[in-house]
Amino acid sequence: MLVAALTFVGCDGGKRQALRELRERGTPANGLSLHAAVGRNDVEEVRLLLEAGVFTGQRNEAGEQPLHVAVRCGWPHQIRMLVDAGADLDARTTADVSPLAYALARGDEPLVETLLAAGVPVAGKSPDGETLVAWAIREGRTDQVRRLLAAGADAIMGAAFATGVMGVEKPRVGIMSNGEEDDKGTAFTKETFALIREFVASGRAPFEFVGNVEGHDLFEERLDVCLCDGFTGNVVLKACEATAKAMSKWLKSSLTASPVRKLGAAIARGAFAELKHRASAESYGGSPLLGVNGVVIIAHGGSTALAIRNAIRVAAESVNHRVNPHIEQTLASLRPSG
Repeated sequence: MLVAALTFVGCDGGKRQALRELRERGTPANGLSLHAAVGRNDVEEVRLLLEAGVFTGQRNEAGEQPLHVAVRCGWPHQIRMLVDAGADLDARTTADVSPLAYALARGDEPLVETLLAAGVPVAGKSPDGETLVAWAIREGRTDQVRRLLAAGADAIMGAAFATGVMGVEKPRVGIMSNGEEDDKGTAFTKETFALIREFVASGRAPFEFVGNVEGHDLFEERLDVCLCDGFTGNVVLKACEATAKAMSKWLKSSLTASPVRKLGAAIARGAFAELKHRASAESYGGSPLLGVNGVVIIAHGGSTALAIRNAIRVAAESVNHRVNPHIEQTLASLRPSG
C-alpha cells in the first residue's frame, strides 16, 4: 500500500497551487507519480510534485528511487531538480546499486560530473561488489577513472583506514612512481598526480599529499598510504617479500661461516628473531580490501596456517576498529554543505 508523503495541514501557497494543478492534471500526489513523471521526462509535472512535497525516497519494485530513474534515463535536469529537493545521493536499489554506479554503467560523462559535483559518495560499489574505481579500470573507462580519482576515492579510503586503524591523524599519501619528480611516471600516474593535487588544493582532502614516491619510501617514516594500480602493487609486494627471504638466507649463510660468527649470532639471537617476525608475511596474514560492503582480507596464495590465523586476526581488527563505518563517515564529512 502506497502512503503519499504529503502534509496538507499548514501547506503554504506554493504547495496548495501545486496540488491544485496536479488535481487538474489527474495526477495523484504520490511517490509513484514522481517515478512516472521522471521516467517520461515530464519536467513540469516533476516540478509540481516536488513543490507539493512528494517524498523523493519512494521506491519502485526494483528498489529504485526517482533519482535512480533520472540517472538511468539520462535526464540531467531532472537529476538537479531531485538533488535540490533533497534526494538521497547514495540511495541503493534492491541490488545495492547507487545512482553513481548507474551513471558509470551508462558511460555518460555529464551525468557522472553532475553527481560528483552534487557530492555523491565515491566509495560505493558496482553490482559485482567492486569499488567504483576498480570497476571503471576493469571496464577501460579511463575518463571515469580520472573523475573518480579526482574525487579522491581510493586516496580517501586509504587515509581513512590509516586514521581509524593505525591512529594516524593526518595520513601522508604518495603515488608509487619511478622517481620523486612531478613529471615522472606513466601517463596514468601523471594524471592521477595532477587530479589528487587539485583535490588537496581544494582544502577538502583528509590527508597530506607528498607526491611521487619510490620503493625506499615504503620503509621510511614519510609515507602512510601508497597509491598504485593493482599490477604495480602486486609486483612491489612480492619483490619485497622475495628480498626479505633472500636477505634471511644470505645472513644465515654468513653467520654460520665460522665459530666466531656463530657465537655472535647466538648472542644476537633475540634481535634476529624480532627482525624475522617483522619482515615475515606470515606475521601480517593479509591486507584489507577497501571499498566493498563488508570485511575482505586478501591473503597470499601460498599462505601457511600461521598466515591464515593472522589474516583472521586482521579481519577481526577491521571489525573492531569499525573500518567501513569510519570510511563512510569520512566520505560523508566531505559532502558539500547545502
